[in-house]
Amino acid sequence: MGQPSKPTPVVDDTPMPKTNSASELAPSPQVNPPSEAPGVPTAASWEARYSAGDSLMRERRFVEAAALYAELADIAATETARTRAQEAMRIATFLETTFGRSIVTNASEGARTDRTTGELANLYVSSILYGLGSGIAVGVHTNPDSPAGAVLPALGLAGASAGLVAVLDTKLELGYGVPQSISTGMWLGFYEGFALTFYHFASTTSENELSDQTISKLIWGSATLGAVAGGVVGQKWGTTPGRASLLGTNGLWGGLTLGLLALGISDGSGDSDEGFFGAAAIGIAGGALLGGWQGRDEAPSLARVRFLDLGGLSGGLLLGGLALAADPDREESIALASGFGIAAGYAVAYFATRGMEPDSGGKRDVALISPTFAPTTDGTGLTFGLAGTL
Repeated sequence: MGQPSKPTPVVDDTPMPKTNSASELAPSPQVNPPSEAPGVPTAASWEARYSAGDSLMRERRFVEAAALYAELADIAATETARTRAQEAMRIATFLETTFGRSIVTNASEGARTDRTTGELANLYVSSILYGLGSGIAVGVHTNPDSPAGAVLPALGLAGASAGLVAVLDTKLELGYGVPQSISTGMWLGFYEGFALTFYHFASTTSENELSDQTISKLIWGSATLGAVAGGVVGQKWGTTPGRASLLGTNGLWGGLTLGLLALGISDGSGDSDEGFFGAAAIGIAGGALLGGWQGRDEAPSLARVRFLDLGGLSGGLLLGGLALAADPDREESIALASGFGIAAGYAVAYFATRGMEPDSGGKRDVALISPTFAPTTDGTGLTFGLAGTL
């Protein structure tokens, strides 16, 4: 019996499907669009910053504009953009170096830093009066036996005070408004020292009265302290002659107004002098503070301040004179009318002079020039012109 035959293997001739490689089977990575290189802005952002530089130019901020244009030139993407920025930078640099200190656009630009001749002359007058007052104080202490012993020291101290002003102006180069600030400080110190000293004199008993030497020391010392304080404040923080003078004017008329009103409402007793000097001391300090508050938003000229003096003086003389003519024996009524007259005259002068030209901060007599800017037709730079009055 034969052995069974082995089955013949069946071969599948169907082709196997073609397989992909591992890299082909892996998912395709997401392709992001190329981003701009670090430090290189897009064209839109570069143009926006260039426009910001143009705005700085129109605001006369030439140094900042030049720095911005220089930065834009370094990061410009094209040669045309680089040329535009470089040309704009050259223009900004030229304007700053040539016109930066001559273009006057507002009260703070072009302001002079040196004192004016007028305010220096006023300081010389005040210094001579200060020297004469110092001589009187010396005379009170020395009690000279002859007129020469009283006059010669006063004349010498007056000359020395004027010489001190000349030295200060030469060595320290007093700034604009500083001489007037020294004068105002001296007078305010004198007013306040005088009022407080005689307030004490009127309010105390005869046993506690101050001696003549002490009174002269207090008044002289307060005037000296005021002059020093005025000079330091004016030199360090700056002021104008009008602003400084306004403090003195307000202090003077404020003290007289309150003092006369206090005298007017008194009953004519022995305490009337005490009320007058006490109220005057308060009015001097309050008036000076009011002048400082007014000076924050206003810059009155010296001429306007003199008109305020004229208003206060005229109002006090007018109403006080009318009260005197009506009843010469009513001292309280005369004082009351004079006080109201000063306040009314000052108020009328203040509102009547609001339209006067303010103190411009001492701007020099230079051409009032404003630059104008426009892009060139090919977009490679800026053109500029100068417009104004000479």
